[in-house]
Amino acid sequence: VAGLLLRYAMQFFGRPVYEGEGGAQYLYWRSSDKEMKDGLQEERAPGDAVAAKKLFEHPGYWAIAKEVGASKDDCMAWIEDDAVTPHQINQKSKWQVKTETGWVQSMEMKLTLQEWNRNDFMDDFDSEEDVKSEASPTSPGQDPTKLGLSAASKGKAPSSGGK
Repeated sequence: VAGLLLRYAMQFFGRPVYEGEGGAQYLYWRSSDKEMKDGLQEERAPGDAVAAKKLFEHPGYWAIAKEVGASKDDCMAWIEDDAVTPHQINQKSKWQVKTETGWVQSMEMKLTLQEWNRNDFMDDFDSEEDVKSEASPTSPGQDPTKLGLSAASKGKAPSSGGK
């Protein structure tokens, strides 16, 4: 699990969905006690928000999988957390990462919020100079479609703390 995840034009269980830059993985929140079809019924366009009270009615987890809605058993990694967006996930929480032998707790897997702007990208692409801009924290009114998340799990996950 590694790479840049960009905001995808859908919500699942009222929370944003992110797609890997290569399209091979998705980051989404799923309710622990509801069916996948329940999340799809609540699909909304970006900017069409769900009432805050409804977002916290059920426990759930953030998952990274090859398709939106996969259960914990079918995903690559997951973390128990009810954060509305992935950059709000409690930093003390630990991701569970699937290995050949089962689930292990990763001490190194982190999501890092990065501000992304199409114009910045094109400037870097068109310019002969190496123009870099530092990521800045988002403000409450910032357009969520211009945010990227990078996920990385360095090295080998420890063998203890499995499922």
